[in-house]
Amino acid sequence: WDQGALLEGTGLYGKSQLRKVNASDGAIEYEHNIGEQYFGEGIAMVDDKIVQLTWKHRVALVYNKADLRQTGQFT
Repeated sequence: WDQGALLEGTGLYGKSQLRKVNASDGAIEYEHNIGEQYFGEGIAMVDDKIVQLTWKHRVALVYNKADLRQTGQFT
């Protein structure tokens, strides 16, 4: 939850996303596909970043919280 929007990480091979959803009407305001090779597992806000975990690949994807642009990754 961030400034009236729900931030959501979804999981499924080929369909995993990071999303920003309008809390009042459920409309998806932004979605980012993380790549077919990854199964998204969960997200956490850390300072001005969002970290999205992946299952089995043990990769964490890092996004800028302000614009949801991916800025890096780590293992």
